[in-house]
Amino acid sequence: MGPLELAFTVDCPVERAFDLWARRTSMWWPSGHSVSTDPRLTVTFEPHAGGRIFERTPAGVVERYRSACAARA
Repeated sequence: MGPLELAFTVDCPVERAFDLWARRTSMWWPSGHSVSTDPRLTVTFEPHAGGRIFERTPAGVVERYRSACAARA
């Protein structure tokens, strides 16, 4: 089975979305949630410029990211 590919829209300006994704990950990524601690999780990073991130997990960290984007700073 190939990686789960996700495309989603967030409810915030692109600058905030990037800042949350790249610099403020702790606001939406659950503490202790990593590939090494959760055997049900698979995260794949495409190793090239513009590469995407794919995730398979029951925890739904993408939804946490979307919620962080929608929250007002």
